[in-house]
Order: sequence, then structure tokens, then C-alpha cells
Amino acid sequence: MTGQPTTPAPLRQPFAPSDEAARRVITGNLDDTLFVEASAGTGKTTSLVQRIVNLVVTGRTTMDRVAAITFTEAAAAELRDRVREYLERGALDPERPDGERELCSRGAEDLDQANIRTLHAFAAQLLHERPLDAELPPGFETSDEIVAGIAFDEAWSDWLNVVLEADSPIAGDLAMALSEGVTLDNLKKLAEAFHKNYADLNEKGFAVPVATAGASVEALRRQWPEAERLCQFSKIGEGDPLYDHVVVRTAAVQAVLGTGPGTTANYHQLGKLCPIRCRNGRVENWEVESSTGVNGCTALKAVLLALDHVITEELEQASERAFANILNAVQGFVLDYAASRRREGRAEFQDLLVWARDLLRDNLEVRDHFRRRFSHLLIDESQDTDPIQAEIAMFIAEDVPSGASEADRPKSWDQVTPARGKLFVVGDPKQSIYRFRRADVDQMYRLQERMASAGGVTEKLVQNFRSQRPVIDWVNNVFSGWMGADGDEATKSQAPYESMTHLWSASAEGDKGPRVWALGNEDMDETIEPVRRQEANELGALLKQIVSEGWLMLDPDASSPNEGEVYRPVKFSDICILIPRRTSLPSLERGLEAFDIPYRLESASLIFKSQEVQDLLNCLRAIDNPADRIATVAALRSPAFGCSDVDLLRHYEAGGQFDYLA
Repeated sequence: MTGQPTTPAPLRQPFAPSDEAARRVITGNLDDTLFVEASAGTGKTTSLVQRIVNLVVTGRTTMDRVAAITFTEAAAAELRDRVREYLERGALDPERPDGERELCSRGAEDLDQANIRTLHAFAAQLLHERPLDAELPPGFETSDEIVAGIAFDEAWSDWLNVVLEADSPIAGDLAMALSEGVTLDNLKKLAEAFHKNYADLNEKGFAVPVATAGASVEALRRQWPEAERLCQFSKIGEGDPLYDHVVVRTAAVQAVLGTGPGTTANYHQLGKLCPIRCRNGRVENWEVESSTGVNGCTALKAVLLALDHVITEELEQASERAFANILNAVQGFVLDYAASRRREGRAEFQDLLVWARDLLRDNLEVRDHFRRRFSHLLIDESQDTDPIQAEIAMFIAEDVPSGASEADRPKSWDQVTPARGKLFVVGDPKQSIYRFRRADVDQMYRLQERMASAGGVTEKLVQNFRSQRPVIDWVNNVFSGWMGADGDEATKSQAPYESMTHLWSASAEGDKGPRVWALGNEDMDETIEPVRRQEANELGALLKQIVSEGWLMLDPDASSPNEGEVYRPVKFSDICILIPRRTSLPSLERGLEAFDIPYRLESASLIFKSQEVQDLLNCLRAIDNPADRIATVAALRSPAFGCSDVDLLRHYEAGGQFDYLA
């Protein structure tokens, strides 16, 4: 009996990312200098791991000669674990040749010698290896942000007390600035800004403009009597606004003439006199001077306007000079404070980068030592870190031609030519958001251009593995309009948007598949609380509808890129709500409870940021480290001990210490 022939099911082609060619270059072209622009969720860390493993497997390097720089400690730990996993898996892979398995095994054993760490930790390692060359005492310490902040405050207070003395070189300049509305808090913020960016300060200082003193006094001596004389032509006299203007300012003019030109008192009185010009007064209320044929009102206003120009110009010159002197003084404080930290071996996080950069830039012997030490330098999340990262990387990656003299070696990083294949950088200009940490997308572009000028190649990863098509389409649509369409030339203020491609199509049958909604009403002319309530109610109603009507979601356990997408009904436990801040949480909770939607708070920060837990942690820190005075004081102020600020102040003034072992 012969059955009907059956048609075999078509074979599904193995999934290939839309940017497969770029991924092959990243993992296979190990002798090329590469800059990779990687969008969020595109698996850049996997590509980075594969490149590191392939460098080891092909015998191009060993783990102790690899430096991989990441943004955070958590990212460094994850990168290390994933490299170990790939190496151990390769060591047990029967399909690999014996030589490759041996190299994988040796790489896994040597992983602890690899420099997979944050930029600051990497810079610290360079300095600890060559402290004397960096003019640092061996065993220097790095202060955390709290200790560094306290030390800065103390140094600033000491400096401020000195410059506020009457015999200070800038006492007069400070007096003028304070009289113009500048506060001591403004000066401290200026110092903090200089402190965070002290490597960018020009040691030559700010140019101090020339200020000519005495022009106002001379003009008042010559012109004020004329102003008083012209008052006789007022028909009204007292009560005329122009007449009264001159009378009222006569005493102030005499006060100015009683001070020495260019003195603080002189500028203070001139400031009180301004504005000396006057637009009030009507010509019909003034007589015409017969000898000149000019109305007294018109003549007097001209005199006052001329005086106003002279006084204003002198005050502006004096103000500019005062502020330039203050800027130079504050810069001097910041640079002296940095020098003292170096002498004392007390580094802050920014010092680590600056001192490491200076060491590599200025000491060619040290630069060559680390050039030979590291065969490959790989940088992740380059858009998020300090611009000095580019300088450190380029100096270590420098290609030195045979026979090059010291005079031929560049001292500026953007003149360095990197050795072929030594530098690998991953970044996303669109994600350069940490400007408060000195992250600078312009600097990243400069690094990219410098690598390209030396034969480097730029590859782009756009295949997203994280989100489904509705989300990707929405993101592409919104951000391509905000950031510029694909192919637009990058500007210094904004990176262009590179559209991502989806992995999961989310093509469920019917109209109950994955999608993107916009909730709330952005045009509501209300305070924030009604807006939050409306959004919470709409969200609660939507979630109730999604689950009760059996809307579909992609099943992550049953789906795969090669086998296809499998869908199942949504459960409440599949839903995650992200909120930007805790202030919206009460409204959201009420909205969910109104529709009987079960929920739980997953963020540990909501617990650990509570005051009760903070009080407990301070108590434990104080017990663990009696020398931690901050934790001790915080514990004493907590409900556990109930000491008031007054109690603590009296204890301190009586000679008490905040060390329970004292």
C-alpha cells in the first residue's frame, strides 16, 4: 500500500543578526584598531568578551598583558566572570584543537592577573607601580568622596579666613564682589567647579584687565558744579523730578570726592551714586539759558548722562579687574591644594586620572614600560567616562617607529598614532549623559577620529536583543526625530541617532499582542498630583484589561531566535512598572489597589534608603570602626541614642571625642 508523499517542513534558517558582518569584524579582525558604536541592548559586552577570548586563543597575547577598562565596579566584575566562563568553556570544548584548549585553560588560570577594572582603578595601579616617578610617596592612599569632601571644606575655610583679612591682597576685590551681590557660597561653588576640573586650568591664570582709576572723581569735580548751576533754570524748583534728582545726589557726590581714587571706599560710593543719569523732567518746566540758547532741562540731562558714562565705565573696569583677581586667587588655592595632596600622598578620584595622565605624558621611560607591559587595551562604555581616559589610552597604545628620538615623541594625546590592533573602544554617543562626571561626547569623537587617521575602523552594532518590535519601532520613531535621522552629520551638541533593528517581531495574531501605549494627558493644566492620579488610574485600568482579556506576550522560555516566537497570556507577575522617583509611588499604589491588582515593591533601595535602616547602618559602622567619627555622630543623633545637636556641640566644646574607645 502506497501512501501519499509528504512534503518535508521547510528548514528554518539559523538566526543571523542584521549586523552580523560587523560582529565578525569585532571578533575576527584581531589585528585591526577598532572603534565600535553600539546601541543599547546590542550585545556589545558579549562581543567584547569574545574579542578578549579570541586574542588569547589565537596566541596573540596572554591575560596578564590585557587591560580592559569599564565604567563601574559591577561592570568590571561581570566582564571578568564572562571572560572566565568563555575560557573555561573553551578549555572543555572537544571540537577545539588541543592547542586552543590549552590556551583557554591557561587564560582561565591567569585571569586574576588580567587588568579588568574601572578607569580609576587602572590609573591607581599605574601610579602604585611607579609612585616615585609620579612624585608620590609609596603606599599613597585614595580618599573616598565623603572624606575628600570634608578635607576640601576644611581647606576652603582656612583659605577663606586668610583672604578675608583686611591686609589680604584681594581684600578689596572681595569687598567689591560682595557689594555687587556675590556671596561666599558663590565663591565656594566656583572653587568646587575649579577643583573638579583642575587639570583643565591654565597655570598662567586669567588675564587681568587694566583699570584706570580717578576718571570719575575728575569728571565729578569738573562737571558737578555745572549740574548744580543748571538747576537755577528750573521753573518749579523743588518738586521737579530732575531738580530733586540733582539735590538728592549732591551729598553722595561729596562722599565720592572725599575718598581716594581707586580705593574700595571710592568704588563703594560710586556704586551708591549710580545711576546718576536721569530721564525725568520736562523741557516746558525749564527755562532756556540765554547765553547758549539751550533749554536747562536738556543741558542738565546731557551733563548727567556724560557723568554716568564715565562712572559706569570705571566701575565696569574695576569690577572686571576684581573678578579676574578673585578667579586667579581661587585658581591658586585649587592648584596649591592639589599640589599638597600629591605631597601628602592623599589622592582623590580625579587625582588618579590626572596624575596617571601626567606620568605617561611627561615620562617617556614610564610610558614605554607600560606600552610594553600591555599588548592590548580594550575600553568599554567610552561615552561615560572622563576625557582623560582617551589620553591615558593613547599614550599606552602609542606606536613608536624604530629609531624615533625623544624629541619626536608626542606630548599631546591627539598627536599619538596608536599601534595597529592594540586599541579597541566601545561606546555609544547617544548615551553620553554623565557630563557631571566630565563625560564629553566631543572628546569621544576626537578619539574616534584619531583612531581612524591611523587606519582604525568604525563598526556599528544595531541589532537589539533586548526589546520587541513595538518598542524598537517607537524608540526609532521618537529619537530619530529628536536626535537627527540616520546619516545626519554629528554636531558638537548632539549625537546622531542610529536606528536599531528588532530581534522579536511580536507578531501575535489579533490585536492583543505586545504594543506601546501613551497614558495620561500632557496638556493637562493641573498641578502634578492630579496628573499622577490620572496616570495611575489609567495604568490600573489598562493592566486589569490586559490580564482579564488574556492579552498575549512573548514567552521568553519557549521562544528562541532559531525556533521562532511562542506566545502565552499575560499574568500580573509578567508586568514591571518603572518609576523615575519615589514621589509618584503613593499615587501609583492607590491606582493599583483601586483595580485589585496585586503588586510588590522590588527595589531594595526603597528599603535601604529608609531612615530606620540608615540609622541602623550608621550604628553598625560606628561599632565596626570606632575611628569613623561621621558614623558615630550619625548614630548618636539617631533615635537609638537620641542625642540632640546641642548635646553633641556641648560634648565637643567640653573637649569630648567622638570615639567610644577614647
